[in-house]
Amino acid sequence: MFIAFTLLCITSIYGSGFDPPTGVTPPFGVVPGIVPFGVSRPFTLLRESPIQTRILASTTAVVYNCITVYKTTGLDIFTKKEPIVRADNDTIDTYGNDNTTALCAIWANLILINYILPDANEALIQQYDDLGFDSSLTEIDPTVAACDITDSTCLEAAAVARNYEPEILGSIVAYQAIDFLENDGWNAQGLLKRDTDGGSSSSSSSSSSSSSSSSSSSSSSSSSEDDDISSELGVCTANCRPFSDITGYEPEIGDFDRWQPLEEDNGIGFFYKYDHVVPHVGFTGRTYYTPRSTLKARSSSDPDYDYYYETDLVVERMEDLATNDTQKMIVEFFDNKIAVGGAVLFSLGA
Repeated sequence: MFIAFTLLCITSIYGSGFDPPTGVTPPFGVVPGIVPFGVSRPFTLLRESPIQTRILASTTAVVYNCITVYKTTGLDIFTKKEPIVRADNDTIDTYGNDNTTALCAIWANLILINYILPDANEALIQQYDDLGFDSSLTEIDPTVAACDITDSTCLEAAAVARNYEPEILGSIVAYQAIDFLENDGWNAQGLLKRDTDGGSSSSSSSSSSSSSSSSSSSSSSSSSEDDDISSELGVCTANCRPFSDITGYEPEIGDFDRWQPLEEDNGIGFFYKYDHVVPHVGFTGRTYYTPRSTLKARSSSDPDYDYYYETDLVVERMEDLATNDTQKMIVEFFDNKIAVGGAVLFSLGA
């Protein structure tokens, strides 16, 4: 049994607020960075691969930030700067260890999963109840939510009032992560739309998001260097669809040097073509690790592919695959992005 994101053993007993529930010594013993594989895994797998990646990256990010806030060094993963709140030196000296950061991650991910993967929340709450954690803490602490995400003085006061305990720092970490996700370019809430009428635009309100597969700093704390099309975006007020496209992209049908929508059918007369999974990342997505300016400065030579030759190679490989059970199993494994991510992370922690 796991809590999907309890990443480190909780074995020591501390003062009030730093204790796990009475009698809880979970057999997690897992390296930092393992993200929801337990309770939330089946719900994550219902999503398309880019969205799975977003979920895993987000839950991993709050774990990293929970480590950072209980260390004297380390930068915030979203802003690449000092954490907006860090525990004081006395707290770090006394409680700055793996068990405390694990508790912080437990509380942060309870809030984050409630936001980013709400259909997993019921199962997650049951898991918390079984282990004796307070499963009602699925929302950002009111004293934290009363602060603007950029107001370090207000957030610091909320943390001090609770002695920098994991529950309150976990809430601050989750607050920042949610603010980031609401403005990361994915349009996950469907609140952005292409403003084709030339009306008023909204580039990043505190409850909007929109794009594909990476992210970098919350819009409140970092207005974007990347908002190439933000001036063309309006606010959706009706029939809003999560992850809907905001780019207005239309494929060039018949131009086989460009992407073409794949057509499939169900074998009994129903034909359909692919549209998109999530909005195009290139315009509004924010990067976690590499600044957009660095990405834009990179270049490479034209690979000058021979598509006919490459197509023949694909056919040959498919013929080999048809009679090779080992390769079939490898393909099946690597098609599961969560399984691959878990294998990589467990290998790093081995």
